[in-house]
Amino acid sequence: MAVRIVHLSDLHLPTRDAAQASALQKAINALQPALAVVTGDVTRAARKSEFAAASTFFAGIAAPLLAVPGNHDVPVFNAWQRIAYPYARFRMALAQPPVPAVQLPGVQIVGFNTAYGLRLSADWSLGWAKHRRIEHAIEKLVKAGGTTVRIVACHHPLLPDARDPYRSRTLHGPDAFAAFARAGMTMLLHGHLHRDGVRNVECEGRMVQIAGAGTALSDRERDHGAGFNMIDVVDGVAVVTPFRWNGVAYSA
Repeated sequence: MAVRIVHLSDLHLPTRDAAQASALQKAINALQPALAVVTGDVTRAARKSEFAAASTFFAGIAAPLLAVPGNHDVPVFNAWQRIAYPYARFRMALAQPPVPAVQLPGVQIVGFNTAYGLRLSADWSLGWAKHRRIEHAIEKLVKAGGTTVRIVACHHPLLPDARDPYRSRTLHGPDAFAAFARAGMTMLLHGHLHRDGVRNVECEGRMVQIAGAGTALSDRERDHGAGFNMIDVVDGVAVVTPFRWNGVAYSA
């Protein structure tokens, strides 16, 4: 049985181009995915108005949603909210639990949060794979039983990317990647770099496919411009097809 998923990231809503946002919704709905996976940076600075725009945007997508926060989804201008309730606005606007997980025929998708409200670091945009969160995600992964394809979705890359060595540094990221591979992960989805691309990495005796999504709407494009990924899983094999914005529509 074939299962279709769309993977989008780094929308940084509200959009500066309403026509592009409408075209993105249209492209996703035309693909009729079983699930839309969003790997963070839904907003620019986690303002209430930005999350309201995000809620409106995703209401226009017919597929169910699994989303994890990015560094831009933690309040920037409200210090108390950032420290005490860093993900409250995100979870309320997108109706997401702390550890979202969706089971589809032959496919398990688990969300993993690499963002944070407070950290002793000079650059808060970089990721942090906290040990407790790793354990919670693994609990969801192992419940997949005999599921062939097990996907973890997070905002920050868990392994360094040669195209962007600095921004792809995630504290304890390699440890998390290895732990997820031991738990059965076969695919990792991430954003943050505003670059799409697929690579295969051998870890813990298995081959893990890593798929990054570029920015879906932001004008902060790198390499290939704005876009999203379509993932078709057939007979336990995941095939990733990038869709890119050409100024008029999103196409493969």
